[in-house]
Amino acid sequence: MFTNNKIKVVIVAAFMALGGVIAANAQITDGGAIKFTVDHSFVIKNKTLPAGRYSISALSLPDGSDDILRLQSLDGKESMFFSIIDRVYREPSRRTELVFDQVGGEYILTEIRLEGDQTAVEVEQTKAEKQAVAAAAAVN
Repeated sequence: MFTNNKIKVVIVAAFMALGGVIAANAQITDGGAIKFTVDHSFVIKNKTLPAGRYSISALSLPDGSDDILRLQSLDGKESMFFSIIDRVYREPSRRTELVFDQVGGEYILTEIRLEGDQTAVEVEQTKAEKQAVAAAAAVN
């Protein structure tokens, strides 16, 4: 499934809110959405999604939690939910970007960073994704 080559790939996409650039992680989880374009297929939770235009928004849960995001293609053909974990950095991000781990020929979405924010959202990986990334890192 995965080969032992791991390359961290950062995609600086054209991130746009529904009317402006998102500048804070809280805006994803407070009803905001981001739109972006990815020029290659990518994996989230063992699901491979095709290259294309997508939006990400938070799922509003009755208990007030905001750790589930919804990814949807702008053409409406792809949609899924995934869990996130906050990851805090010492310095705020200089730009909005998606972070992928490239393992073999697959790009696994691992993180979403937003310009000006010290807190990024880390995509929870499946056990198989974690094992593949760890095995690739051990070889390098």
